Amino acid sequence: MTPVLSKNSTWQPLRPIPAWTIGFVILLVVGWVDDVTGYEIHLPVLYFAPVALLAWNVGLRAGLLMVVFATVTWFLADRGAGHPYAAWYDGYVNALMEMAAYSVVAYSVARVRRELTIEKQLNAELSQALAEIKRLEGLLPICSSCQRIRKEDNTWEQIEVFMTKRTDATFTHGLCPDCARTLFPGAATTSRQPEAAGQQQDEN
Repeated sequence: MTPVLSKNSTWQPLRPIPAWTIGFVILLVVGWVDDVTGYEIHLPVLYFAPVALLAWNVGLRAGLLMVVFATVTWFLADRGAGHPYAAWYDGYVNALMEMAAYSVVAYSVARVRRELTIEKQLNAELSQALAEIKRLEGLLPICSSCQRIRKEDNTWEQIEVFMTKRTDATFTHGLCPDCARTLFPGAATTSRQPEAAGQQQDEN
């Protein structure tokens, strides 16, 4: 039975080689059972198992390739059982019908697996986004003097480091005009003198 992947499941798909090995073993067993039971007992559902196994674990192309093997196996088992047909082409028509049914199974299983994979990725991204939002929500205790932020473990961290760890923001440092005049009053006065001289020349 093909395992089902749930939202919280940690199950990982089979690798291609083990999946193909198990699929061929199942197919050979099903073909042997179909041949032994004869054409009176029709067991098409059993051929779904290897097709679904490959479509789920490896992908749609692998599932469709297994469809070909399953159809050939069914055809040989049907011929070996001596199934009589009214016309020579009836056996080939039945084989095409079997192939169509197996193909529907392969496509359906591969599509379900793909949708579940996409849903799992979206849930992971959503959980990560909610975790980031939760880390920044609420009141942030910040020191009025040094502007450091108190973390959950009661240690203090620079606001730049705190925000960089929790967001995609990158901080650069500089001085605003007010702070520049406060910290470097001489430089601010010097920088203004050429501007004042230029203004006087324009007035003259």
